[in-house]
Parts: sequence; structure tokens; C-alpha cells
Amino acid sequence: EAVTKCLAAEDCFDVLNIGTQESAPDIRKAYLKMSVLLHPDKNSHPQAEEAFVKLTQAFKEATELAEEGGMPTAARVPVPK
Repeated sequence: EAVTKCLAAEDCFDVLNIGTQESAPDIRKAYLKMSVLLHPDKNSHPQAEEAFVKLTQAFKEATELAEEGGMPTAARVPVPK
């Protein structure tokens, strides 16, 4: 279920299951929580590796946005699929 939800997510915040105004430490916590669920060594789903790559990209993007001061909901940027 986590893999399917991650792959269906439309932006970095949906992938990480967080709000748009989260701090960098909160983004990291969300990433660590999701990485345990999605890591290909821990998850036997055939698309786990693809989901983990998407999660990592989302983490980088969300962290950059948090460092820039966040982003309004209307300006959400899609994560590449």
C-alpha cells in the first residue's frame, strides 16, 4: 500500500505525507519513517525501488523548499514520475 500511495502522489509533500509548511527536521522525520516502509531491502513490492527513488527526490525537493521558507499550497510542484 505504501508503494502504491507513493507512486500515485502528485508532489513532494504528498509523497512524504506532510504539510507544505513543515520544518526541515519534520521533513527529515517523515522521510526516515517512509524510507523504512519503502526501501527495496525491506519491501518486496515489485515497484519498491521506483517508489524509494521518488521518495528520495521528494525529500530533497521538500528540504530545499523548507530552507527557502516554505511554499504556499497553490504553488505545489509535481515530483517527476
